[in-house]
Amino acid sequence: MTDEYSGSDLKNLCATAAYRPIRDILEKEKKGYRHTLTCKSSVPHQFSKILMQIIEQAATSADGRPPPALSSSADLRPLNMDDFRYSYQQVYASTSSESTNMTELLQWNDLYGEGGSRKKQSFRYIM
Repeated sequence: MTDEYSGSDLKNLCATAAYRPIRDILEKEKKGYRHTLTCKSSVPHQFSKILMQIIEQAATSADGRPPPALSSSADLRPLNMDDFRYSYQQVYASTSSESTNMTELLQWNDLYGEGGSRKKQSFRYIM
């Protein structure tokens, strides 16, 4: 599944998967916040988006701090395989097997790597 992924690519893949439960919580809070605003508001529907932006700006700029979090760490779900499948679709390998660097590395591995042909030869100058 991740044959051509570098160590950095795997790190990014894991980080993307780890943020997915957090994004889910933020999305639920955002939907709930908008739903309560539009349901309880007597403002016509076409103005609810503008009103939402004004309220969000006022909440963050009132004292320079963002509004308090609505969820706790207990609401955070554990990672599952779907998170990694999702992140696999988002994070691509930065190398390919057809690249010049990769072919050179594979050639070096054939010569000097585990089971390489030149690894078994002993050097003549070492006695």
